[in-house]
Amino acid sequence: MFVSCDHDGEPVLAGAGHLGSIPDAFTAEAESCAQALEAGTDQGISPVQVEAPSTVFQQAPQTSSMDLATCAMLLRDTRALLNEHFVFCKIISVPRACNVIAYNLAKLALSWDTGELHV
Repeated sequence: MFVSCDHDGEPVLAGAGHLGSIPDAFTAEAESCAQALEAGTDQGISPVQVEAPSTVFQQAPQTSSMDLATCAMLLRDTRALLNEHFVFCKIISVPRACNVIAYNLAKLALSWDTGELHV
């Protein structure tokens, strides 16, 4: 799940899906980030700031530090997407409480069929 906001913090794009079996929370964060970046690319969004609840995830898409993680291929693909399609990217860590909309989308997506994604 993801929520994309403009420079004023107003939501402009959102997506959620039922991913099925995910091995860990880190992989779920990586998948969510990848889906958000792909949707942003499709919409022509170029400068981007990614907000993630994990300080570990904050560096993962930008460096090779997590290239042995379960989701290493996904992180490498995300890194390539960032380098190829975005003129500015900043990844910051924010408290989970600041992502209430995204977590409500995730709860909703649990009722969908596995693999179902809506943007």
